[in-house]
Amino acid sequence: MPDREPAPGSLRALALTLRVGAVYDWVFALQMLVAPALLERTFGLPLPGASFYLNVIAALLAIAGAAYWVAASDVETYRPLVWVAVGGRLLGFALLAIPALGQPGLTGLWIPALGDLAFSIAHFVTGRRLLVR
Repeated sequence: MPDREPAPGSLRALALTLRVGAVYDWVFALQMLVAPALLERTFGLPLPGASFYLNVIAALLAIAGAAYWVAASDVETYRPLVWVAVGGRLLGFALLAIPALGQPGLTGLWIPALGDLAFSIAHFVTGRRLLVR
């Protein structure tokens, strides 16, 4: 029977992907709060009429980033949060990519969508021995 315990190096790699993902979310959240026009120009997306919507999204991104950071501190103890990170990023990809399909005005959504997909894959690949046991 193969050893199912995760290798220490893979746990460090998983923690690193979670921390980088947290910073990624925090950067987007900060831009939404202090420089929404930069996001609009960078991704070519229309901003919602009321800043309230971006503020709520920024708060949720900040919370998600904090959860990923906590999970990175002890991935074995916070294993369920690693699953949340994998699934949440996959959901983020879908919720950004689906509106971008066939909508020329929303092609800027592909950049963060693919970012979420990349993080989902990275979290799963680096954590697979922890997650699938």
